[in-house]
Amino acid sequence: MKEKVTVLTSLPQEHCLVLAVIDRLLENDVSFRGFLDNRIPDRFSPEHLESDVILLDRGIFEKMSDEEKKMLADYSLKHVVVCYDYCDKENRTMCNFDAEITVNGALSKADIGRGEVPEQSPEVMCRFARERAEAYLDSDGLSFSEFTLHHLRALAMEKELVLRVLPKLFDSQDPEFIPQNHDVLGAWCYAPLCSRLTGDGKYNKKFLHILDRTMAARPYSPEGIMGGAGNVADPLSCRGPHPLWGAHCAGREKVIYNEMFHFHGPVFAAATLASGDRRYLDHAMKLMRYLRDHAVDPADGLPCHYCYRGQRRGAKWSRGIAHILHGIALMFEVWPDLPEAEAKELAAFADSIGDGVLRTQSPGGLWHNIADEEKSPLETSGTMAFVAAYRALTKARLLSEDKYGDMIRKGRSGLLRRCYRGGFAGNCSGTGFSPNMDYYFRRPFNFLFTGQIVPALEGDC
Repeated sequence: MKEKVTVLTSLPQEHCLVLAVIDRLLENDVSFRGFLDNRIPDRFSPEHLESDVILLDRGIFEKMSDEEKKMLADYSLKHVVVCYDYCDKENRTMCNFDAEITVNGALSKADIGRGEVPEQSPEVMCRFARERAEAYLDSDGLSFSEFTLHHLRALAMEKELVLRVLPKLFDSQDPEFIPQNHDVLGAWCYAPLCSRLTGDGKYNKKFLHILDRTMAARPYSPEGIMGGAGNVADPLSCRGPHPLWGAHCAGREKVIYNEMFHFHGPVFAAATLASGDRRYLDHAMKLMRYLRDHAVDPADGLPCHYCYRGQRRGAKWSRGIAHILHGIALMFEVWPDLPEAEAKELAAFADSIGDGVLRTQSPGGLWHNIADEEKSPLETSGTMAFVAAYRALTKARLLSEDKYGDMIRKGRSGLLRRCYRGGFAGNCSGTGFSPNMDYYFRRPFNFLFTGQIVPALEGDC
């Protein structure tokens, strides 16, 4: 099949500007030369003149011979040629903005509409994701963040890799450090696995020490739920790297948001597994019940993004819903034999959310950024999470394959049409919340690499 678009680059294949261009093409459902090879050309060839659009950077143009430039000039009389790197190539935000304008303009001038983008190989995508995750986690002095947890999920099925990575990772962490934000705790949910694989209980001990210090430092909501961020001894975050940064400042405990369960749910489950102390699991369940009882719209079963003083607020943002489901799936991943009562309650919550998720899936398999609003863009990080979570829960026979099987297969197919080099296009950027629905429509989109793609794509569906 002749590709309508050729992208050429002299930059590294995974440079943020190159990925921004690819993101915009795939969001428009436009395939390009090198898509299935997961590598775009790094030099000009006359065969590229068979396309309707050529997108290239200045480095490619400067390496072209006079004869090749003449060929390109003749081609440009009837076709579209655009140079896409007239921006700050080291600024990811500017790369995304510039690529959106440049690529959309080129497609419009060439009158290229949505086309048939083929599916990537899930095995190839998982290989890319694992290699990237292993390199990331093998870094010296790695500071924990949400990406630590995301990349660990890429390796979770590869016990030899996990055994090589986890001890070094946990040994490098300062036991007296109190995480400022919820996602920094997330990777510690794998401490019981590390202690079990190594036979060394020090990892559980270190994990519980950090968690207890964090619990003592954090503010709590009036309902007794640990805040997702902050330190009561440092309400303006003056001791941290970002003083007065909203995510860490006083008052955040008034807001209970879906992201908290993604990171706190599995961490507290793992803490009970590591210690035998039920109070940790009880806290996770308290948070889950609060979101179930206050964030969910009873009309359709879908959670809104957050609660403020007990009232649901924000949109039914797909990735916000996904954060709850990630948390539930991870709780079962770190503790497959969760106590029966809690296991049933968690599965029932996922099933009730699933009713709304089933109703809002698009014909192409993806979900919209605002799940119940078809005018919002299609979005892939929420899609990835829905596929990963419901695959895991149906495989564990906690939910019905008859109910979710087709949804999972369609979602996986739609996701594979947006995948490239183990990442995916059409990811909603950032996680901040707002009472204004317009905010969720306007969110910037970009390309994302995350190890969490592996649970969504691994093996046969």
